[in-house]
Amino acid sequence: MYKHILFDVDGTLFDTEEAVILSLQKAMEAFGLERMDRSQLQFALGIPGMRALEQMEVAEKDRPRFFEIWEHSLQQEFNDRVRVFDGIENLLDLLRRRGVRLGIVTSRTRRELGVDLERFGLAAYFGTCICVEDTERHKPDPQPMLTYMERTGAAPGEVLFVGDTQYDAQCAHGACVDFALAAWGAPTVCGIAAEYFPQIPLDVLNILSASGGLL
Repeated sequence: MYKHILFDVDGTLFDTEEAVILSLQKAMEAFGLERMDRSQLQFALGIPGMRALEQMEVAEKDRPRFFEIWEHSLQQEFNDRVRVFDGIENLLDLLRRRGVRLGIVTSRTRRELGVDLERFGLAAYFGTCICVEDTERHKPDPQPMLTYMERTGAAPGEVLFVGDTQYDAQCAHGACVDFALAAWGAPTVCGIAAEYFPQIPLDVLNILSASGGLL
């Protein structure tokens, strides 16, 4: 029985792909880097920004300024492209009414997470949130998931993680936690190992019901 339903943020709760990639392209332009298209930049979705810059081989000395430009562009120029996926708020409300503990495991900073949770009125739904500052290692490493369980006392079999990337799947499975691939936001479902493949947010209720978790 799942007693804890955990969510990734970008691509799971919020549709942020366009905003993230457009702002990343803007920062690349500011640094005179060769333009990369959306398919080439999708690897940056779901991992900490600094790790994305490392994979892009941005010089270490340039990363703080690059990240600053990227973040500023995201917040000031493309913030209007961010939205809550249809059906998410209804799902969260139904899960909370049934006594399920809701949490977040994300590669966002706590400040970044708080801004959008407050902006879209979702902050009250979530208890424990594991952000990039909370662990030394990040997704796809299982440490963020293990940290959630340490803080809440949850057992692996009581936790279901809902996310949209292979990084989320690897984080869950590395901690022996079941994973549901959020098809509504996933860039692809091919080659990603998951116990469940919900097509829309409310499908998570069917998963919970099948596990005996609906009261």
